[in-house]
Amino acid sequence: PGPTATLLSVYLGHIRGGVWGGILAGTCLILPSFVMMLILASSYEQIASLEWTRPLFSGMQAAALGAIVS
Repeated sequence: PGPTATLLSVYLGHIRGGVWGGILAGTCLILPSFVMMLILASSYEQIASLEWTRPLFSGMQAAALGAIVS
């Protein structure tokens, strides 16, 4: 999520539930992405060693580089 979505969710949570509402709303917005990244990072070594994933990761690196350059 971008900064606008994060701030909006925290703000709306704060309006509805005070400080704890803001904390809960922000946590619920960020936690799924955080957990997904932890799972991907922990399994990266096993996945990257498979032969069929090497072209996939090379394509992802090229796409990321293209997005950064543009």
